[in-house]
Amino acid sequence: ASDACNYVWKAENNTYLPSEMQTTQNPIRLTAGLRAKIGHVVAFDISADYASFDDEMFFINKGYFSVDSATSDYTNMFGLISENGKLGKINAELNITPTSKSQILLHGAYYNWKLDYIEEAWYKPNYEAGVDIRFYPTDRLLITAGVNSLGKRYGYNHTTRQKEKLDMLLDINLGGEYRINSQWTAFINFNNMAAQDYRRWLGYSSHKFNVLAGITYKF
Repeated sequence: ASDACNYVWKAENNTYLPSEMQTTQNPIRLTAGLRAKIGHVVAFDISADYASFDDEMFFINKGYFSVDSATSDYTNMFGLISENGKLGKINAELNITPTSKSQILLHGAYYNWKLDYIEEAWYKPNYEAGVDIRFYPTDRLLITAGVNSLGKRYGYNHTTRQKEKLDMLLDINLGGEYRINSQWTAFINFNNMAAQDYRRWLGYSSHKFNVLAGITYKF
């Protein structure tokens, strides 16, 4: 949860003080890239991006507050920190279409954050990578599979008053959709098949292996 309170570094006070949220600005932004297609099967996109920014927003844990001292329940609140700095990013995508009924997408990005004041780019990964597969055995049936990963991230632990590293996140999923007719579709998704006990946010554990199924209706 977040109470949408924003903290901005005030050089004259040498600390962060509450302030209204400002729109992120990019005084400098440079982008270069290459996009190409090889035949009818392979297409790729590679780009590099460099930008300076003012008032970029980062989520930060505000602390743990006792809800019921008898049962030691806690709630975790988030605030926002506004920061200035620079970001370098390398992004790559590879799209492979072996047949008209199948598609493989490989994608990845590397981030290099340079910040003026805060110690880490809270909850921002140093990389993202993944592969997504789509396959149509029939006109009505779609099968999907994917492996997606986030690199190391940091959150601020107010209990220890230190930054805490969140381990690499690895999500393996499998899904299927069956189009009954033009309006009705049945689906099933198997998520986090490796049953990894990861945390996207400090203080909040993810669901381990879980299954989601249902039927959708299109008006």
